[in-house]
Amino acid sequence: MELFKNGYIVVSVRDYNCFSYDAWPLVRSEDETAMQLTEEADERWFTVYEMQEIAPDLDYAVRYAECCRRNGIEAVVLLAETPEQGFVVDDEVEIEEVYGFDCIGTVGYSYLRTDFVGDAPELRLNQYGLFDSTEAVEDFAKKRREVIASGVNLEDFWKEIPMRLSKVKV
Repeated sequence: MELFKNGYIVVSVRDYNCFSYDAWPLVRSEDETAMQLTEEADERWFTVYEMQEIAPDLDYAVRYAECCRRNGIEAVVLLAETPEQGFVVDDEVEIEEVYGFDCIGTVGYSYLRTDFVGDAPELRLNQYGLFDSTEAVEDFAKKRREVIASGVNLEDFWKEIPMRLSKVKV
């Protein structure tokens, strides 16, 4: 499966072992710069395009992460790669670390994290609690669809999208 560099997500990581995170953590901030940054993303990308709340502008992501840090939020910039061609960036970035693949409905909504609380099928996850390949995500999505077809009530609003998450050196 071909992956496209769609852009960046700024996150505050809550747990690296299970890789849970808060995407775009300034949304509730009262800081004027934070509010301007949130408004900028909404106007330029998030409310205009059908992309997954991914910013295709590295400079913007760096400004956002710096504002997070000034507000006491430890934040990292992640490169998001998916098979979707909504945005495609050609930035040459240095990857500090590839965390792995998530199965998302949308940025901040991981099917891997929210579907099977306490009742998860056996999954082969890496040290970050993510998959190591798109094939593993596709297998998970297939099993998930089978569970839904059997009558289990799981979120079924968005399609399952494999997304590789990599920490970018900024």
